[in-house]
Amino acid sequence: MRDVIIDADIASTFGKIGKFDLLRKLFPDSRTFVSAAVGEELSNAKERGYGFVDEVLRSTDVIAPTQKEEEEVVRLLLHRTLGKGEAESIVIAKARQMFLLTNDRIAVREAIKENIDVMDLPSVIRQLWRHRVVSKQSARDMTSEIEEKDNIIFSDKEAIFEE
Repeated sequence: MRDVIIDADIASTFGKIGKFDLLRKLFPDSRTFVSAAVGEELSNAKERGYGFVDEVLRSTDVIAPTQKEEEEVVRLLLHRTLGKGEAESIVIAKARQMFLLTNDRIAVREAIKENIDVMDLPSVIRQLWRHRVVSKQSARDMTSEIEEKDNIIFSDKEAIFEE
């Protein structure tokens, strides 16, 4: 299995509901990473009192871009409306053939354009129940909890649960 790089939005969503371990269970044979910029975002959140960050940082390794990757990050930031964490995650995922988890729409589009395997939040939840990491009912409960605790609205919640 390939390694997985997780963007701040997915990491914080699962951290806020206390279920970051589900991402590890979805990719049991993979190592999980966050980019250096995402690690910094998470550390800043911890300094602001968000306790969920501890679990995320314990469960992932922080990976810095190489010099060549950093040059690509700069190029990507010049031409796209992305944050540094998203740009680093995309570039690292492409260069190292990693799987990318992000819920940023622009980052998802860019990843697809770059032929990177990517999943957004609804796709992750769908795969959690389809791979029997959680039951379908638990996944439904999780979407409600995410909406409540992370202020995310799923535009087509029922599509997540189609057979």
